[in-house]
Amino acid sequence: MPIQTYTVSEVFGPEYGRFTDSKFMRGSWGIGQKGDNYLIVTRQQPGDPLRDGEIVFPGSRRITGETKYSNARRAVKNEAGIDCFQYTGILIPDVMHEGDISLAKLNEDSICLIKPNGSVEMVYFDSGKAYHFDPVTGHFGGSTPDPQEVPIAASGAKNPRFVKSEELFSLNKNFTAACRIPLEILEGLHKGKTYKELGYELVHGVPEIQFAPFKDQENK
Repeated sequence: MPIQTYTVSEVFGPEYGRFTDSKFMRGSWGIGQKGDNYLIVTRQQPGDPLRDGEIVFPGSRRITGETKYSNARRAVKNEAGIDCFQYTGILIPDVMHEGDISLAKLNEDSICLIKPNGSVEMVYFDSGKAYHFDPVTGHFGGSTPDPQEVPIAASGAKNPRFVKSEELFSLNKNFTAACRIPLEILEGLHKGKTYKELGYELVHGVPEIQFAPFKDQENK
């Protein structure tokens, strides 16, 4: 197979200017798992009606002195009342950490890049808001209490709950465009889909042949 390479501008065309000119809010998602159940919440932000009522993984902007991991743990506590989130790593498989490789996807409502270090950068076209978030994975022990409602004024979220992976993936259209990115990667990990099947392009001079199953699936 001949080597085919891409540049970001070739993938995104004139829309890419919206992405590079944006200022990103940094933060973390806490993607918490208990067996085959994942923790989700419903966003409630009267000041941001475009996202109000959509489903998200617990997440928040980073405050001074926090790491991506402590940021995720605080988000889980603030939005679901659970203070026993034990992180296990970053969602994106190690194949993304080798060299200057990014995954790129242009959607109807947003544009995103998954960076070589596993972080996600995305921009909403409707609001122009931009995010640089780290999808931090973690687990909860068997004695984990049920999620608790936290005052909306403090959390910006409601209805924290665990859902099984099958239900989680069926809710794709109800998630914010930002949270659909880690959700799609989770689906790929569960179902053995390739990045290409999930609609991503490889950018920054990466051969097309690098579209391959996630590492977790290659040896099964």
